[in-house]
Amino acid sequence: MAGLENIIGTGSAQILPRPASMMPLVDQLQQNRQQKFIRDKYEQSQKEQDEKQLYGLVGDALNLRDFNPVIHDRVRQAQVELAQKLKSEKPSYGDAYIAAQNKAGELGILSQSLNQADQIIAAQKKEWEGDKRINAAALEGLARKDILEDLQKNGKIDINVNYMNRALRRYPKYALTDNGEFAQHKFLPEEMQKGLFGKYKATNKRGGVDQFDWKVGDLAPAFYDFKDNGENAAPTITTKSEDSPYIDNATKKAIPMLSEDAWGRYSAVTSNVVDLDRRIDKKYNGTIDLESQEAETLRRIEAYKEVEKMMPKISKSVAPKENPAPRITINTGGGSSAKTEKAQAVADANNWLSNTQSAINNKDINAINSQFQILERGGRFVDINASYDKGGNIVVKYSTPNTDGDFKEISRTFKNDANLQNQLKGLYQSLTGEDKVFEYSNPATNNTGSSYKVGGKTFTKEQLEKGAKKNNMSFEQYLKSIGAN
Repeated sequence: MAGLENIIGTGSAQILPRPASMMPLVDQLQQNRQQKFIRDKYEQSQKEQDEKQLYGLVGDALNLRDFNPVIHDRVRQAQVELAQKLKSEKPSYGDAYIAAQNKAGELGILSQSLNQADQIIAAQKKEWEGDKRINAAALEGLARKDILEDLQKNGKIDINVNYMNRALRRYPKYALTDNGEFAQHKFLPEEMQKGLFGKYKATNKRGGVDQFDWKVGDLAPAFYDFKDNGENAAPTITTKSEDSPYIDNATKKAIPMLSEDAWGRYSAVTSNVVDLDRRIDKKYNGTIDLESQEAETLRRIEAYKEVEKMMPKISKSVAPKENPAPRITINTGGGSSAKTEKAQAVADANNWLSNTQSAINNKDINAINSQFQILERGGRFVDINASYDKGGNIVVKYSTPNTDGDFKEISRTFKNDANLQNQLKGLYQSLTGEDKVFEYSNPATNNTGSSYKVGGKTFTKEQLEKGAKKNNMSFEQYLKSIGAN
């Protein structure tokens, strides 16, 4: 085997030289193809890596988690648009980064405004939690509807708008959990005035003096001014008000509205304001822009009416005795005292009727009130007050004592028509107790031989009639003014 070992080299590895190629050109071509394949594969890998990096810029800049859900569709659209731009324009890494950041910034501003609107909605719902009349869920839905409409119409929302408050103004009929038409106020103990009471005296029509004890329940100084007029007059409560720009056609005076400070307290309860909006919307058939200054004035007018309606009553109790009420004595030339008193009653009644009708014809509410207040008799009827209703009718309210001594309010409405005189006669007779007084004739006015004493001197009826005419007074008024007897 020694010969074989000499040939292959015992115990050592040998690399044999490559045999000469039989086709050297073919080998060269194959080698070139292999090198190109490796080069192309590397370039493709590098390209994919670059594209992945560029598209990664878009994904990082426009990550849905970074934007308000309302605009997620816009973010996705932006991703598609940027991807198409990268594919068609093949921008550099720097250009792609700037484009992605610009789009993210644009959408970020919109997203931030929506996030802010969400925060305002949440805060507004929290603020309304104490006002159970507010339908916060319905208002949130309406607010978000308005947000989407603004977004679709303008491409953005108004960051200066509280969309919950705007929904409150735009959709008052959906804003409450009840039908409305009433106000609620929760005053703190320190906001209330309690324990008001006192006494006063008042002279009745017949010259007697009535003694009254009065007291008032809880009074809210935020809404009302209270004045104690001392022992010679009843106390008064007035609603805090100021003149509105509008004129009452009946009285020709400015329509009152709640004063600015009282309105501030009233409007602190949101549901009360919504209630007023409902009334205004209904009253004017939806023609009033509830976000306008005109609407704010109308709210204060309606609020005044509401506060006036809620005004605490002054409870009065009448002393059991009163001074005797003297009558004017008319000498009818020998007639009985009964006839004399009847004549005076008839004169009083006709004089009242004439003056009252004149005041009504002149639409003088102050004169009308003065006439009705004449009818207070011995404390049996108090707080007589007249006003106009919406139909132009006269509403007379007065109080009379119950069996337990408290006063109850009575309201009577009189239409200003052909039957008004009979209505007024009925009221006069019921309040004065002068039954059928208008059915009697007046001897004094029919007797030309009547004589009257004034200051110890005697005058005829004709003489006094001249004096009444000169002073532009009725005959009966003139007799009273000069103290005739």
